[in-house]
Amino acid sequence: MKSRVSEQLKELLQNMTQEQFDKDWAAIEALGFEGPTVESFIEHSLIAPTVAEINIITGIVSKLSETYTAKSTGEGNFAFAA
Repeated sequence: MKSRVSEQLKELLQNMTQEQFDKDWAAIEALGFEGPTVESFIEHSLIAPTVAEINIITGIVSKLSETYTAKSTGEGNFAFAA
């Protein structure tokens, strides 16, 4: 069973242009947030993710890593803002 949040995130990313993604990513980076690694976030979540959610997260992180290798905050950390 997929969660509503993972479905919304998937839909958002599928419908977003690369230009809008780049603009939003730059705005997030400008905030200077440094969040936990994906592994740490999952490990400390109260609800264990489903296999489908892990696959979605893995795909997102892979895409971000490929696209923004030079823009990572270091040590595999990515900041996410709502």
